Amino acid sequence: MFTRLHYKCLLVFTVSMVLSCSKTSYTQDFFNSTMEEQLLADINNYRQSKNLSILQLDNILESEARNHCRDMAIGKSNIDTTGFNSMISRLTLIYGDSINVAESVTYGQRTSSSCLTWWEGHKTDLGNLTGDYNFAGCGVVINNQDIYYYTTVFMKVKK
Repeated sequence: MFTRLHYKCLLVFTVSMVLSCSKTSYTQDFFNSTMEEQLLADINNYRQSKNLSILQLDNILESEARNHCRDMAIGKSNIDTTGFNSMISRLTLIYGDSINVAESVTYGQRTSSSCLTWWEGHKTDLGNLTGDYNFAGCGVVINNQDIYYYTTVFMKVKK
């Protein structure tokens, strides 16, 4: 039997899939799951060095991060947190109102460690890296011009 949460997850997944197929120019862009895993590992190593808890991978946050990277890579979105409020609305449908969410974005860095270093140098992103979160999802897209786009979505589910 499907619960309401199952239907919400299915809806978000379906919308994400439709959006990911909506641009033909996207076929030249691709996700780099190895770099996504490395980015999350680098973030967790950084957090552990500051005596902070590690972040658990959340597949829905990862999908949101990937979609935002894709949108930046194809020029559908600025290199910023455009669409953040829409993402919050989608996540609230799935996780409820008791969530705290943040997002860090950048582009042009060639490695996850250089991305992390860039975020460390920016107050808002540093706050995200060291914030009170327990879940994250990372997206890395490399477009057909060999430009790297990064997004990490951080989330805390409040009790």
